Amino acid sequence: MSSILIRAISGCLVLMVMNFSGYQIGEKITQKSEKAEMVKNENVNATNKTVVDPKAKVFSTIVYQGEGITEEELSIYDTVIRNQLSEKGFSDAKVFTSPPESIIVENIKTDNIQELAEEIIKPSKLEFKDCDGKVIIDSKDIFEASSELYSSTSIGAGDWAVLLMFSSEGAEKFAEATERISKLQNQNKNYISIYLNDKLLSSPMVSQRIEGGSAIIEGADFTAESTKEIAELIHSGNLTGKLKVKEIK
Repeated sequence: MSSILIRAISGCLVLMVMNFSGYQIGEKITQKSEKAEMVKNENVNATNKTVVDPKAKVFSTIVYQGEGITEEELSIYDTVIRNQLSEKGFSDAKVFTSPPESIIVENIKTDNIQELAEEIIKPSKLEFKDCDGKVIIDSKDIFEASSELYSSTSIGAGDWAVLLMFSSEGAEKFAEATERISKLQNQNKNYISIYLNDKLLSSPMVSQRIEGGSAIIEGADFTAESTKEIAELIHSGNLTGKLKVKEIK
């Protein structure tokens, strides 16, 4: 990943991802990402126990039912499920959303179907860490994440970006952390590493205390679709409605 930096514009933190291609966001199931293909071909998931099992005799279907879930939250769960399936190598799976509260996943071939059904609806996790790996803020400190058209001199006018709004507690923690980290410049430790689902998104440099309670993640390769997906994955950590396994057949 190319160099990135952190700066404030009108009180807003800007995280400039100069080359986003180093981080794979899960693509829609109809689009086979390079990583998904690699995992599928090896028939193994590097980080999870559930794997694509070529010896499994039958294809399974998972039916999910929402509890107190909104249509927006259902859409976010749809994104989470697609991302998880892609990460685990189930690129042939089919996902159907049935408003107002149901999601159906078909064409799953594994002997660990119950375990997989629970794993793929786990919320995504966003973490900001200092140079020592200490978590500064996480998904619980994000009040809102959205995909926005944003104008700046860094990537051009009207480009897509991810806007993060911190909670009041998150904003305070971030301001204190950036003040502390900015003083480590002489040690080359004045940076923050941003992880989404334990994968490094960026490591921007920090040169000052940053207040304002918001952040913008920019990327030269960002599109409306990719920023929407990132925002939904981040937002999934704060959903009030729940999605549960109703039936496996």
